[in-house]
Amino acid sequence: MAALARHEAALLFVCVTSVYLLTRYPAVGGRYQWGDAAKWQYLGSILGVSHPPGSPLYVLLTFLWSKLPLGTGLGAKIMAFSSVCGGGAVSLLYASARRLSFSRAASLLAAGVFAFSLPVWVFSTEAEVYSAFALSMAFVIHRALLWRTGLRDRDLWAAYFVYALSFSIHYMAITYFLPLAMLLVGTNWRAILRPTNVLMALAAIMAGLLPMLWLWFRIPGADYNEFPGPRTWPKFIDFLLARQYRNTMFSFTLKQMCFDRIGWGVSRLGRFMGFPLLAVVPIGVPCLARVARLVAAFAVVGFLAPFLFWVGYARGDELAGAIPVLMIAGILVASVFDSLASTVTPRWVRISVSLVAIASAAISPIATAAEFAQHDPAVHFTYAVDSIPKYRWDVACIVQQAEPNATIVPPYGDYGSRQIVYYHRYADPVVKAKHLTFRYFFAAPSEWAWAPPSWTPDPSEPGPIYFYSGSYVDRFRRSGFRVEETTMGACDGKGGTLPFYRASH
Repeated sequence: MAALARHEAALLFVCVTSVYLLTRYPAVGGRYQWGDAAKWQYLGSILGVSHPPGSPLYVLLTFLWSKLPLGTGLGAKIMAFSSVCGGGAVSLLYASARRLSFSRAASLLAAGVFAFSLPVWVFSTEAEVYSAFALSMAFVIHRALLWRTGLRDRDLWAAYFVYALSFSIHYMAITYFLPLAMLLVGTNWRAILRPTNVLMALAAIMAGLLPMLWLWFRIPGADYNEFPGPRTWPKFIDFLLARQYRNTMFSFTLKQMCFDRIGWGVSRLGRFMGFPLLAVVPIGVPCLARVARLVAAFAVVGFLAPFLFWVGYARGDELAGAIPVLMIAGILVASVFDSLASTVTPRWVRISVSLVAIASAAISPIATAAEFAQHDPAVHFTYAVDSIPKYRWDVACIVQQAEPNATIVPPYGDYGSRQIVYYHRYADPVVKAKHLTFRYFFAAPSEWAWAPPSWTPDPSEPGPIYFYSGSYVDRFRRSGFRVEETTMGACDGKGGTLPFYRASH
Protein backbone atom coordinates (compact mmCIF):
# COMPACT_ATOMS: atom_id res chain seq x y z
CA MET A 1 0.00 0.00 0.00
CA ALA A 2 2.76 2.44 0.98
CA ALA A 3 4.83 1.63 -2.12
CA LEU A 4 1.78 2.08 -4.36
CA ALA A 5 1.01 5.45 -2.75
CA ARG A 6 4.59 6.56 -3.39
CA HIS A 7 4.31 5.61 -7.06
CA GLU A 8 1.01 7.46 -7.35
CA ALA A 9 2.51 10.54 -5.69
CA ALA A 10 5.48 10.42 -8.07
CA LEU A 11 3.17 10.21 -11.08
CA LEU A 12 1.11 13.10 -9.73
CA PHE A 13 4.30 15.12 -9.28
CA VAL A 14 5.22 14.61 -12.94
CA CYS A 15 1.74 15.56 -14.16
CA VAL A 16 1.26 18.65 -12.01
CA THR A 17 4.80 19.92 -12.55
CA SER A 18 4.29 19.52 -16.31
CA VAL A 19 1.14 21.65 -16.13
CA TYR A 20 3.01 24.32 -14.20
CA LEU A 21 5.92 24.31 -16.65
CA LEU A 22 3.59 24.59 -19.63
CA THR A 23 1.72 27.52 -18.09
CA ARG A 24 4.70 29.39 -16.62
CA TYR A 25 4.92 33.13 -17.11
CA PRO A 26 6.48 33.80 -20.53
CA ALA A 27 8.52 36.94 -19.79
CA VAL A 28 10.53 38.82 -17.20
CA GLY A 29 8.44 39.36 -14.08
CA GLY A 30 5.27 37.51 -13.16
CA ARG A 31 1.50 37.45 -13.32
CA TYR A 32 1.01 38.72 -9.80
CA GLN A 33 4.26 39.72 -8.09
CA TRP A 34 5.70 41.26 -11.24
CA GLY A 35 8.33 43.33 -9.42
CA ASP A 36 9.50 40.76 -6.89
CA ALA A 37 9.20 37.96 -9.46
CA ALA A 38 11.59 39.79 -11.78
CA LYS A 39 13.99 40.21 -8.86
CA TRP A 40 13.88 36.55 -7.84
CA GLN A 41 14.62 35.57 -11.44
CA TYR A 42 18.17 36.87 -11.11
CA LEU A 43 18.86 37.42 -7.39
CA GLY A 44 19.93 33.87 -6.56
CA SER A 45 22.42 33.74 -9.41
CA ILE A 46 24.35 36.69 -7.92
CA LEU A 47 23.69 35.78 -4.25
CA GLY A 48 22.00 39.14 -3.70
CA VAL A 49 20.32 40.44 -0.57
CA SER A 50 16.58 40.85 -0.94
CA HIS A 51 14.08 42.93 1.01
CA PRO A 52 13.61 42.04 4.70
CA PRO A 53 13.84 39.39 6.01
CA GLY A 54 16.01 38.36 3.06
CA SER A 55 14.82 34.75 2.51
CA PRO A 56 18.46 33.55 2.57
CA LEU A 57 17.73 29.85 2.09
CA TYR A 58 15.67 30.59 -1.02
CA VAL A 59 18.55 32.68 -2.39
CA LEU A 60 20.97 29.81 -1.80
CA LEU A 61 18.65 27.23 -3.33
CA THR A 62 18.06 29.29 -6.46
CA PHE A 63 21.80 29.93 -6.71
CA LEU A 64 22.42 26.17 -6.87
CA TRP A 65 19.48 25.70 -9.24
CA SER A 66 20.78 28.44 -11.56
CA LYS A 67 23.93 26.36 -12.13
CA LEU A 68 21.99 23.43 -13.60
CA PRO A 69 22.50 23.02 -17.38
CA LEU A 70 18.82 23.19 -18.29
CA GLY A 71 19.35 24.95 -21.61
CA THR A 72 17.03 27.88 -20.85
CA GLY A 73 17.45 31.50 -19.89
CA LEU A 74 17.94 32.35 -16.23
CA GLY A 75 14.39 33.63 -15.74
CA ALA A 76 12.82 30.48 -17.20
CA LYS A 77 15.19 28.34 -15.14
CA ILE A 78 14.16 29.93 -11.83
CA MET A 79 10.48 29.68 -12.78
CA ALA A 80 11.08 25.97 -13.39
CA PHE A 81 12.36 25.78 -9.81
CA SER A 82 9.04 27.20 -8.62
CA SER A 83 7.18 24.64 -10.75
CA VAL A 84 9.17 21.75 -9.30
CA CYS A 85 8.58 23.00 -5.75
CA GLY A 86 4.86 23.41 -6.42
CA GLY A 87 4.59 19.93 -7.93
CA GLY A 88 6.47 18.51 -4.96
CA ALA A 89 4.11 20.18 -2.49
CA VAL A 90 1.08 18.78 -4.31
CA SER A 91 2.47 15.23 -4.41
CA LEU A 92 3.33 15.34 -0.70
CA LEU A 93 -0.16 16.57 0.12
CA TYR A 94 -1.53 13.60 -1.83
CA ALA A 95 0.78 11.26 0.07
CA SER A 96 -0.40 12.78 3.37
CA ALA A 97 -4.03 12.18 2.43
CA ARG A 98 -3.22 8.56 1.57
CA ARG A 99 -1.42 8.24 4.91
CA LEU A 100 -4.74 9.21 6.55
CA SER A 101 -6.30 6.22 4.73
CA PHE A 102 -8.24 8.37 2.32
CA SER A 103 -9.29 6.75 -0.93
CA ARG A 104 -7.40 7.46 -4.11
CA ALA A 105 -10.20 9.70 -5.39
CA ALA A 106 -10.42 11.68 -2.14
CA SER A 107 -6.64 12.11 -2.02
CA LEU A 108 -6.66 13.37 -5.60
CA LEU A 109 -9.39 15.81 -4.61
CA ALA A 110 -7.24 17.17 -1.76
CA ALA A 111 -4.27 17.53 -4.09
CA GLY A 112 -6.34 19.05 -6.90
CA VAL A 113 -8.05 21.66 -4.70
CA PHE A 114 -4.62 22.80 -3.58
CA ALA A 115 -2.70 22.46 -6.86
CA PHE A 116 -5.07 24.42 -9.09
CA SER A 117 -6.16 27.11 -6.69
CA LEU A 118 -5.15 30.54 -7.90
CA PRO A 119 -2.40 31.21 -5.29
CA VAL A 120 -0.59 27.89 -5.70
CA TRP A 121 -0.84 27.84 -9.48
CA VAL A 122 0.33 31.45 -9.82
CA PHE A 123 3.34 31.07 -7.54
CA SER A 124 4.30 27.78 -9.15
CA THR A 125 4.55 29.51 -12.53
CA GLU A 126 6.60 32.56 -11.56
CA ALA A 127 9.77 33.14 -9.55
CA GLU A 128 8.66 33.58 -5.95
CA VAL A 129 9.43 32.10 -2.53
CA TYR A 130 5.94 30.79 -1.88
CA SER A 131 6.06 27.50 -3.80
CA ALA A 132 9.29 26.59 -1.98
CA PHE A 133 7.56 27.51 1.28
CA ALA A 134 4.59 25.31 0.34
CA LEU A 135 6.95 22.41 -0.39
CA SER A 136 8.64 22.74 3.00
CA MET A 137 5.30 22.81 4.86
CA ALA A 138 3.91 19.86 2.89
CA PHE A 139 7.08 17.89 3.69
CA VAL A 140 6.84 18.69 7.41
CA ILE A 141 3.16 17.66 7.57
CA HIS A 142 3.88 14.44 5.69
CA ARG A 143 6.79 13.54 7.99
CA ALA A 144 4.72 14.35 11.06
CA LEU A 145 1.97 11.99 9.87
CA LEU A 146 4.56 9.29 9.11
CA TRP A 147 5.97 9.65 12.61
CA ARG A 148 2.46 9.47 14.06
CA THR A 149 1.93 6.00 12.60
CA GLY A 150 5.47 4.58 12.66
CA LEU A 151 7.22 6.52 15.48
CA ARG A 152 10.50 6.38 13.57
CA ASP A 153 12.93 8.95 14.87
CA ARG A 154 14.25 9.77 11.41
CA ASP A 155 10.82 11.06 10.37
CA LEU A 156 10.65 13.30 13.43
CA TRP A 157 14.16 14.60 12.85
CA ALA A 158 13.43 15.34 9.20
CA ALA A 159 10.35 17.31 10.25
CA TYR A 160 12.41 19.25 12.79
CA PHE A 161 15.16 20.22 10.36
CA VAL A 162 12.98 21.17 7.41
CA TYR A 163 10.63 23.16 9.62
CA ALA A 164 13.52 25.09 11.16
CA LEU A 165 15.04 25.80 7.74
CA SER A 166 11.70 26.91 6.32
CA PHE A 167 11.92 30.13 8.36
CA SER A 168 14.76 31.16 6.04
CA ILE A 169 12.30 30.90 3.16
CA HIS A 170 9.29 32.65 4.67
CA TYR A 171 8.14 33.47 8.19
CA MET A 172 4.63 32.21 7.52
CA ALA A 173 6.03 28.91 8.83
CA ILE A 174 5.27 30.25 12.31
CA THR A 175 1.54 29.77 11.64
CA TYR A 176 2.02 25.99 11.64
CA PHE A 177 3.99 25.85 14.90
CA LEU A 178 1.03 25.36 17.24
CA PRO A 179 -0.82 22.73 15.15
CA LEU A 180 2.38 20.77 14.52
CA ALA A 181 3.28 20.91 18.22
CA MET A 182 -0.21 19.62 19.08
CA LEU A 183 0.13 16.76 16.60
CA LEU A 184 3.60 15.70 17.70
CA VAL A 185 3.13 16.08 21.46
CA GLY A 186 -0.33 14.54 21.33
CA THR A 187 1.01 11.52 19.45
CA ASN A 188 3.71 10.62 22.01
CA TRP A 189 5.00 13.31 24.34
CA ARG A 190 7.41 10.91 26.02
CA ALA A 191 9.15 10.26 22.71
CA ILE A 192 9.37 14.02 22.08
CA LEU A 193 11.16 14.49 25.43
CA ARG A 194 13.70 11.72 24.92
CA PRO A 195 17.22 13.21 25.21
CA THR A 196 18.15 12.20 21.67
CA ASN A 197 15.08 13.89 20.19
CA VAL A 198 15.58 17.02 22.32
CA LEU A 199 19.18 17.28 21.10
CA MET A 200 18.01 16.86 17.50
CA ALA A 201 15.45 19.62 18.00
CA LEU A 202 18.21 21.94 19.25
CA ALA A 203 20.42 20.91 16.31
CA ALA A 204 17.56 21.72 13.94
CA ILE A 205 17.25 25.21 15.46
CA MET A 206 20.97 25.77 14.95
CA ALA A 207 20.70 24.53 11.35
CA GLY A 208 17.82 26.92 10.78
CA LEU A 209 20.04 29.82 11.87
CA LEU A 210 22.84 28.96 9.43
CA PRO A 211 21.25 30.65 6.34
CA MET A 212 20.73 33.78 8.43
CA LEU A 213 24.36 33.66 9.54
CA TRP A 214 25.39 33.37 5.90
CA LEU A 215 23.31 36.46 5.18
CA TRP A 216 25.28 38.42 7.81
CA PHE A 217 28.54 37.66 6.06
CA ARG A 218 27.09 38.19 2.58
CA ILE A 219 25.66 41.69 3.09
CA PRO A 220 28.92 43.68 2.71
CA GLY A 221 29.91 42.02 -0.58
CA ALA A 222 26.54 41.61 -2.30
CA ASP A 223 26.28 43.30 -5.70
CA TYR A 224 22.54 43.80 -5.26
CA ASN A 225 21.74 44.75 -1.68
CA GLU A 226 18.55 46.01 -0.01
CA PHE A 227 20.07 46.06 3.47
CA PRO A 228 19.53 49.59 4.85
CA GLY A 229 22.86 51.30 5.43
CA PRO A 230 26.01 49.97 7.08
CA ARG A 231 25.82 46.50 8.58
CA THR A 232 25.41 46.49 12.37
CA TRP A 233 23.93 43.86 14.64
CA PRO A 234 20.93 45.99 15.70
CA LYS A 235 20.13 46.77 12.05
CA PHE A 236 20.65 43.14 11.11
CA ILE A 237 18.24 41.93 13.78
CA ASP A 238 15.69 44.52 12.65
CA PHE A 239 16.23 43.33 9.07
CA LEU A 240 15.66 39.67 10.00
CA LEU A 241 12.57 40.53 12.04
CA ALA A 242 11.29 42.87 9.31
CA ARG A 243 10.42 45.47 11.90
CA GLN A 244 9.22 47.99 9.34
CA TYR A 245 6.26 45.70 8.65
CA ARG A 246 5.26 45.27 12.28
CA ASN A 247 3.05 48.35 12.47
CA THR A 248 0.80 46.72 9.88
CA MET A 249 0.47 43.39 11.71
CA PHE A 250 -2.90 43.01 13.39
CA SER A 251 -3.55 46.72 13.19
CA PHE A 252 -7.28 46.13 12.76
CA THR A 253 -9.80 46.59 15.55
CA LEU A 254 -11.84 43.66 16.78
CA LYS A 255 -14.88 45.06 14.98
CA GLN A 256 -12.94 45.32 11.71
CA MET A 257 -11.66 41.77 12.10
CA CYS A 258 -15.11 40.33 12.75
CA PHE A 259 -17.14 42.32 10.24
CA ASP A 260 -14.62 43.08 7.52
CA ARG A 261 -11.42 41.08 7.42
CA ILE A 262 -12.83 37.64 8.20
CA GLY A 263 -15.51 38.13 5.55
CA TRP A 264 -12.79 39.28 3.15
CA GLY A 265 -10.79 36.11 3.83
CA VAL A 266 -13.80 33.82 3.39
CA SER A 267 -14.72 35.47 0.09
CA ARG A 268 -11.13 35.07 -1.15
CA LEU A 269 -11.04 31.41 -0.18
CA GLY A 270 -14.32 30.88 -1.98
CA ARG A 271 -12.84 32.48 -5.05
CA PHE A 272 -9.67 30.37 -4.83
CA MET A 273 -11.20 26.93 -4.23
CA GLY A 274 -14.84 27.40 -5.21
CA PHE A 275 -17.65 28.21 -2.79
CA PRO A 276 -19.24 24.72 -2.99
CA LEU A 277 -16.02 23.15 -1.71
CA LEU A 278 -15.47 25.89 0.84
CA ALA A 279 -18.92 25.21 2.25
CA VAL A 280 -18.00 21.62 3.12
CA VAL A 281 -14.72 22.51 4.88
CA PRO A 282 -16.35 22.72 8.37
CA ILE A 283 -18.04 19.34 7.77
CA GLY A 284 -14.60 17.88 7.22
CA VAL A 285 -13.71 18.28 10.89
CA PRO A 286 -16.14 15.64 12.30
CA CYS A 287 -15.47 13.43 9.28
CA LEU A 288 -11.74 13.57 9.94
CA ALA A 289 -12.32 13.04 13.66
CA ARG A 290 -13.80 9.63 12.82
CA VAL A 291 -10.43 8.65 11.41
CA ALA A 292 -8.21 10.35 14.00
CA ARG A 293 -9.29 12.94 16.57
CA LEU A 294 -5.79 14.27 17.03
CA VAL A 295 -5.42 14.88 13.29
CA ALA A 296 -8.79 16.62 13.28
CA ALA A 297 -7.60 18.93 16.06
CA PHE A 298 -4.43 19.56 14.06
CA ALA A 299 -6.52 20.43 11.00
CA VAL A 300 -8.74 22.87 12.92
CA VAL A 301 -5.82 24.79 14.42
CA GLY A 302 -3.83 24.40 11.19
CA PHE A 303 -6.66 26.08 9.30
CA LEU A 304 -7.50 28.82 11.79
CA ALA A 305 -3.97 29.94 12.72
CA PRO A 306 -2.78 30.82 9.19
CA PHE A 307 -6.24 32.12 8.32
CA LEU A 308 -6.23 34.62 11.20
CA PHE A 309 -2.64 35.60 10.41
CA TRP A 310 -3.61 36.14 6.78
CA VAL A 311 -6.67 38.31 7.45
CA GLY A 312 -5.04 40.16 10.35
CA TYR A 313 -1.90 41.24 8.54
CA ALA A 314 -2.62 44.50 6.74
CA ARG A 315 0.36 44.09 4.42
CA GLY A 316 -0.46 40.44 3.89
CA ASP A 317 -0.39 39.19 0.34
CA GLU A 318 -3.87 38.42 -0.97
CA LEU A 319 -2.63 35.22 -2.63
CA ALA A 320 0.42 34.09 -0.66
CA GLY A 321 -1.24 34.20 2.76
CA ALA A 322 -3.89 31.75 1.61
CA ILE A 323 -1.44 28.96 0.71
CA PRO A 324 -1.14 27.32 4.17
CA VAL A 325 -4.90 27.70 4.63
CA LEU A 326 -5.64 25.98 1.31
CA MET A 327 -3.36 23.08 2.20
CA ILE A 328 -5.47 22.17 5.24
CA ALA A 329 -8.71 23.04 3.47
CA GLY A 330 -7.92 20.45 0.80
CA ILE A 331 -7.51 17.73 3.43
CA LEU A 332 -10.79 18.68 5.14
CA VAL A 333 -12.71 18.68 1.85
CA ALA A 334 -11.27 15.30 0.93
CA SER A 335 -12.25 13.86 4.31
CA VAL A 336 -15.89 14.73 3.64
CA PHE A 337 -16.01 12.98 0.28
CA ASP A 338 -14.02 10.03 1.58
CA SER A 339 -16.45 9.66 4.49
CA LEU A 340 -19.45 9.82 2.17
CA ALA A 341 -18.01 7.24 -0.16
CA SER A 342 -17.04 4.84 2.63
CA THR A 343 -20.30 4.93 4.60
CA VAL A 344 -22.63 4.00 1.75
CA THR A 345 -22.60 0.63 0.07
CA PRO A 346 -24.34 1.03 -3.30
CA ARG A 347 -21.77 1.43 -6.03
CA TRP A 348 -23.82 4.01 -7.90
CA VAL A 349 -23.75 6.26 -4.84
CA ARG A 350 -19.96 6.00 -4.57
CA ILE A 351 -19.65 6.82 -8.27
CA SER A 352 -22.03 9.78 -7.86
CA VAL A 353 -20.01 11.12 -4.94
CA SER A 354 -16.82 10.85 -6.98
CA LEU A 355 -18.38 12.67 -9.92
CA VAL A 356 -19.64 15.46 -7.67
CA ALA A 357 -16.16 15.80 -6.19
CA ILE A 358 -14.57 15.99 -9.64
CA ALA A 359 -17.12 18.53 -10.86
CA SER A 360 -16.68 20.66 -7.74
CA ALA A 361 -12.89 20.51 -7.97
CA ALA A 362 -13.06 21.65 -11.61
CA ILE A 363 -14.29 25.07 -10.47
CA SER A 364 -10.86 26.02 -9.19
CA PRO A 365 -8.73 25.34 -12.31
CA ILE A 366 -11.37 26.91 -14.59
CA ALA A 367 -11.40 30.08 -12.49
CA THR A 368 -7.60 30.13 -12.34
CA ALA A 369 -7.27 29.64 -16.09
CA ALA A 370 -9.65 32.56 -16.65
CA GLU A 371 -7.53 34.67 -14.31
CA PHE A 372 -4.39 33.72 -16.23
CA ALA A 373 -6.01 34.75 -19.51
CA GLN A 374 -6.54 38.25 -18.13
CA HIS A 375 -3.00 38.74 -16.87
CA ASP A 376 -0.71 37.17 -19.48
CA PRO A 377 1.24 39.22 -22.01
CA ALA A 378 -0.77 39.35 -25.23
CA VAL A 379 2.48 39.58 -27.20
CA HIS A 380 5.97 39.18 -25.85
CA PHE A 381 7.06 42.40 -24.11
CA THR A 382 3.58 43.93 -24.48
CA TYR A 383 1.41 43.78 -21.41
CA ALA A 384 -2.31 43.26 -21.82
CA VAL A 385 -3.32 44.94 -18.57
CA ASP A 386 -3.58 48.72 -18.72
CA SER A 387 -2.40 49.17 -15.14
CA ILE A 388 1.03 47.74 -16.01
CA PRO A 389 3.06 50.37 -17.90
CA LYS A 390 4.20 49.19 -21.30
CA TYR A 391 7.52 50.98 -21.01
CA ARG A 392 8.92 48.10 -18.96
CA TRP A 393 9.00 46.06 -22.11
CA ASP A 394 10.34 49.06 -24.06
CA VAL A 395 13.42 48.91 -21.84
CA ALA A 396 13.99 45.34 -23.02
CA CYS A 397 13.70 46.50 -26.63
CA ILE A 398 16.29 49.22 -26.08
CA VAL A 399 18.58 46.64 -24.52
CA GLN A 400 18.23 44.42 -27.58
CA GLN A 401 18.82 47.18 -30.13
CA ALA A 402 21.24 49.64 -28.52
CA GLU A 403 24.81 49.76 -29.79
CA PRO A 404 27.67 48.44 -27.60
CA ASN A 405 28.94 50.58 -24.71
CA ALA A 406 25.76 52.66 -24.69
CA THR A 407 24.31 54.06 -21.47
CA ILE A 408 20.63 53.51 -20.67
CA VAL A 409 18.68 55.66 -18.23
CA PRO A 410 15.57 53.50 -17.69
CA PRO A 411 12.14 54.66 -16.56
CA TYR A 412 12.81 54.36 -12.87
CA GLY A 413 9.52 55.46 -11.40
CA ASP A 414 8.34 52.18 -9.94
CA TYR A 415 9.64 49.02 -8.33
CA GLY A 416 8.68 46.72 -11.19
CA SER A 417 10.60 48.75 -13.78
CA ARG A 418 13.61 48.77 -11.51
CA GLN A 419 13.64 44.99 -11.11
CA ILE A 420 13.14 44.29 -14.82
CA VAL A 421 16.06 46.57 -15.58
CA TYR A 422 18.17 44.79 -12.98
CA TYR A 423 17.26 41.46 -14.54
CA HIS A 424 18.70 42.57 -17.86
CA ARG A 425 21.77 43.95 -16.13
CA TYR A 426 22.59 40.74 -14.26
CA ALA A 427 21.06 37.96 -16.36
CA ASP A 428 20.70 39.06 -19.98
CA PRO A 429 23.65 37.85 -22.10
CA VAL A 430 22.91 40.63 -24.62
CA VAL A 431 23.61 43.25 -21.98
CA LYS A 432 26.83 41.54 -20.92
CA ALA A 433 28.05 41.15 -24.50
CA LYS A 434 27.37 44.79 -25.39
CA HIS A 435 28.77 46.15 -22.11
CA LEU A 436 25.73 48.33 -21.66
CA THR A 437 25.62 50.65 -18.66
CA PHE A 438 22.56 51.59 -16.59
CA ARG A 439 22.78 54.94 -14.86
CA TYR A 440 19.48 55.00 -12.95
CA PHE A 441 19.09 58.75 -13.51
CA PHE A 442 22.74 59.08 -12.57
CA ALA A 443 21.85 58.41 -8.93
CA ALA A 444 22.79 55.63 -6.55
CA PRO A 445 21.27 52.23 -7.40
CA SER A 446 19.31 52.38 -4.13
CA GLU A 447 17.53 55.54 -5.27
CA TRP A 448 13.94 54.65 -6.24
CA ALA A 449 12.57 58.09 -7.10
CA TRP A 450 12.63 60.09 -10.28
CA ALA A 451 15.55 62.46 -10.72
CA PRO A 452 15.10 65.67 -8.68
CA PRO A 453 14.22 68.93 -10.47
CA SER A 454 17.74 70.31 -9.89
CA TRP A 455 19.45 67.35 -11.55
CA THR A 456 21.47 67.94 -14.73
CA PRO A 457 23.39 65.35 -16.78
CA ASP A 458 27.16 65.18 -16.41
CA PRO A 459 28.72 66.73 -19.58
CA SER A 460 31.63 64.29 -19.31
CA GLU A 461 29.32 61.28 -19.54
CA PRO A 462 30.21 59.41 -22.76
CA GLY A 463 27.39 58.76 -25.20
CA PRO A 464 25.23 57.53 -26.56
CA ILE A 465 22.71 57.74 -23.72
CA TYR A 466 19.13 56.48 -24.01
CA PHE A 467 16.52 57.93 -21.65
CA TYR A 468 12.76 57.71 -21.35
CA SER A 469 11.33 60.96 -20.07
CA GLY A 470 10.88 63.84 -22.51
CA SER A 471 11.18 66.30 -19.60
CA TYR A 472 14.92 65.64 -19.56
CA VAL A 473 15.52 66.71 -23.18
CA ASP A 474 16.32 70.33 -22.30
CA ARG A 475 18.60 69.23 -19.47
CA PHE A 476 20.68 67.10 -21.80
CA ARG A 477 20.85 69.87 -24.39
CA ARG A 478 21.97 72.43 -21.80
CA SER A 479 24.77 70.02 -20.89
CA GLY A 480 26.03 69.97 -24.46
CA PHE A 481 24.33 66.81 -25.73
CA ARG A 482 22.60 66.40 -29.07
CA VAL A 483 19.17 64.80 -28.44
CA GLU A 484 17.00 62.97 -30.95
CA GLU A 485 14.06 60.62 -30.74
CA THR A 486 14.95 56.98 -31.29
CA THR A 487 14.01 55.26 -34.51
CA MET A 488 14.14 51.80 -32.98
CA GLY A 489 11.21 49.54 -33.70
CA ALA A 490 8.94 48.48 -30.87
CA CYS A 491 8.85 44.85 -29.75
CA ASP A 492 5.08 44.57 -29.71
CA GLY A 493 4.84 43.49 -33.34
CA LYS A 494 2.65 46.47 -34.20
CA GLY A 495 5.30 48.71 -35.73
CA GLY A 496 6.10 52.24 -34.67
CA THR A 497 9.01 53.51 -32.60
CA LEU A 498 9.83 53.51 -28.91
CA PRO A 499 9.28 56.56 -26.69
CA PHE A 500 13.00 56.80 -25.85
CA TYR A 501 15.45 59.61 -26.61
CA ARG A 502 19.07 59.25 -27.66
CA ALA A 503 21.62 61.77 -26.37
CA SER A 504 25.12 61.95 -27.82
CA HIS A 505 27.99 64.44 -28.13
